[in-house]
Amino acid sequence: MVVKLPMTAAALGTTVDVTTLEAEWPDSAEEDRKVAVEVPAGTQSGTRIILKGRGVPRLRGGGRGDLGVTLLVQTPTKLDERQRELLHQLAEERDESRPEAITAKGGKGVFGKISEWFS
Repeated sequence: MVVKLPMTAAALGTTVDVTTLEAEWPDSAEEDRKVAVEVPAGTQSGTRIILKGRGVPRLRGGGRGDLGVTLLVQTPTKLDERQRELLHQLAEERDESRPEAITAKGGKGVFGKISEWFS
């Protein structure tokens, strides 16, 4: 399950109501159809939260599986002048006006792994 989250909510932290699988079942109790999920301040896009026991029922009884929720942080694409100015002020306050690009190495490439086989 994917939940879209505004960047401000991800940065500050919030609580979001997530629709559960019970929302699809007409005879389920109203309180089981949504669950409040705490989103910690500083949450990054792609963060996965596991809701224990809120997933699909197991085949041979024995309870239910877990429900995975992936948080996607949305960056605004349309800003009015005031919003743009506020973001500029925040960037200056955090010394992020001209951030340095940091490249994360993803490990050895295909050729690096092949060369290991022969060494």
